[in-house]
Amino acid sequence: MKKSDKILAALNRAVSAVENLGAAIGAWVIFGLLWLSVAEILSRNLLSAPLRGQFDVLVLVGPLYGLLGLSYCYRKAGHVRMDLVNRKLTGRSAHVTEILIAGCALLITVQLFQGSLSHFSRSYMIGDTTIAMNWPTWPSKLMAPLSFAILAARLVLTIWAHGRLLMDPARSAIAIPVPPDPVNEAVD
Repeated sequence: MKKSDKILAALNRAVSAVENLGAAIGAWVIFGLLWLSVAEILSRNLLSAPLRGQFDVLVLVGPLYGLLGLSYCYRKAGHVRMDLVNRKLTGRSAHVTEILIAGCALLITVQLFQGSLSHFSRSYMIGDTTIAMNWPTWPSKLMAPLSFAILAARLVLTIWAHGRLLMDPARSAIAIPVPPDPVNEAVD
């Protein structure tokens, strides 16, 4: 294995660990929100006392479960893909197509990163807070640029991985998202 392959594999493992952590945090947040909703319903119906700040919690944790799993989903090829044409391509043409797709996604992700970072910065500078409880919103708004940075790292690894296979198709596939086969998915 070449040194560049070892570096790619190590970076893939590191980014994968961060993605796994983000997806796990998102899953636990959803689980916690489930119980918060149960507590809200019970409190409202049995005690006639709604939980104070429940809506603020929902607003603040939305980015945790909505954005932290983006890169994990991309790595697992769990996102919606329009790959009818790409499934027909093999060899170098498939790698060129994947590089173009990941490159376009990277450009969009960088734009989203910049915009969300600006939004976070503005929120931090003015001391933006939630309506009911006056909790600061900047930690929640920091999740968007963080999530886009992780996704950008995954997209760079994907471009690198397809680029090396474009140059030498005989190399082993490292850091390549493999979409599930829809026929096998339908049978399961």
